[in-house]
Amino acid sequence: MPLKEELQSLMDAYGAAYQARDAQSCARAFEKRATILTPWDPPTTGREQIVALHRAWFQEPDENKTFEVRDAGSDGNLAYCAVAYSADLRQADGTTAKERGTTLGVLARNEDGQWRIRYSSLTPDDQ
Repeated sequence: MPLKEELQSLMDAYGAAYQARDAQSCARAFEKRATILTPWDPPTTGREQIVALHRAWFQEPDENKTFEVRDAGSDGNLAYCAVAYSADLRQADGTTAKERGTTLGVLARNEDGQWRIRYSSLTPDDQ
């Protein structure tokens, strides 16, 4: 399977877990000592903290979150991918606003041959 398809499969599984609000399953997309960087939170490292971060994110009134791998490359057991994300955010007045951005990830292939996210940096689009 081509790399981009492999990584999209990982992002699809992550997206399904996100839609289900399953923080444990979301965290399984990451290495045990992975780090997430966002403009909204301090750096988050380790699966326990990643679970807690996702639980906090699930408090946000978003729906229809999607993840699309736009670019990817690898050198052996390390890879990068640029992922476009979007979600519908419910506003206080009942309307929705589209949230969009890009996640740049560094991934590593584990001993079972599965890709896991090592570093993830989220950048929202300018609004």
